[in-house]
Amino acid sequence: MTKVYLRFPINYYSIFSIRYSLITISFLALTIMSLTSSGQPVWHVLPNSPNQSFRHDDLCFVNPKLGWVVNIRGEIWKTRDGGESWEKLIHQPTAFRCVGFIDSLRGFVGNLGIAHWANSSDSVPLYKTLDGGKSWIQVTKFSGPRPNGLCGLQVVNKDVIVACGRVDGPPFFIKSVDGGSTWTSKDMSAYAGMLIDVYFTSRDTGFIVGGTDKSRSASSSLIIYTTDGGKTWTTKIKDPGRYNHCWKITHSSKKTLYVSIEEKLMTDTLKYFKSEDGGATWIEKMVPDVQYGESQGIGFLNDKLGWIGGNVGYTLCTVDGGKSFNKMPQGYLLNLNRIRFVNDTLAYAVGQRVYKFCK
Repeated sequence: MTKVYLRFPINYYSIFSIRYSLITISFLALTIMSLTSSGQPVWHVLPNSPNQSFRHDDLCFVNPKLGWVVNIRGEIWKTRDGGESWEKLIHQPTAFRCVGFIDSLRGFVGNLGIAHWANSSDSVPLYKTLDGGKSWIQVTKFSGPRPNGLCGLQVVNKDVIVACGRVDGPPFFIKSVDGGSTWTSKDMSAYAGMLIDVYFTSRDTGFIVGGTDKSRSASSSLIIYTTDGGKTWTTKIKDPGRYNHCWKITHSSKKTLYVSIEEKLMTDTLKYFKSEDGGATWIEKMVPDVQYGESQGIGFLNDKLGWIGGNVGYTLCTVDGGKSFNKMPQGYLLNLNRIRFVNDTLAYAVGQRVYKFCK
């Protein structure tokens, strides 16, 4: 299996802070050979994982072996052996966008909805399963307005599940506090034009990221925050510029959070938001010598090592906490949309394929 090491011993940080354009092929080869012998975790392209011409959209693992992958082509895939083999559970004209499981049996997938670029004919915003994905039940009843579609979903605990949507609007927030038996829905047009991803730190405290307008050309990046379970929201970030919106939110610790920024042009300067105080304050980070506007998937293993990818031909890696980024080798984390960390030495990611970070 082809592999490349991306978690570096401390004495390699200074070496890899050099700009990518100055590193020669021979130097890279020698470094990778040295790292290969150190037993550090690496990213693998899972050879038997389902391939998508564009990408898979989301994934969820409830333990190191058992996981599910979804995409807007209407597919749900399942693995029981850590990605060595895959079973296609369903394929239908639904734009499956997000997924979360409480345990090995109870799970949920969100649908982007109809009248959208995903070319879906399914108006059901949410599905749930009680048998690990063998069968799926439509969720159509909400206390509040029915959402048009969903983009982000999180299982906070066995009782609380939250979700939001959608890119290009209209914006909604939904929540269950009884393990998915009943759902409430809130029209979020007073706060946003589009909502794309959600992350709660407890049953009542959380963040949603997206944009100020349903039109991408008129939108500005937006991060909103609640401490009352989603009844009310306050704005943490509202970027004064246009042609951009937030895409994914992730965290490397309870205090350190990151949000990717998708800008209109691929040639825009790489930007992302970072908080080091649990989301109380946010700083926009800019990497001036890197052109990577359409950044979407983002993940940081710790305060040094992280990745940003999206709808371009390569993914970026940092080993110095985001001060600089270098291109990953061709084919690794291609079209990255989501990274899920299981522990400090195991993660899974989806893009054009399914990828695994392990020893």
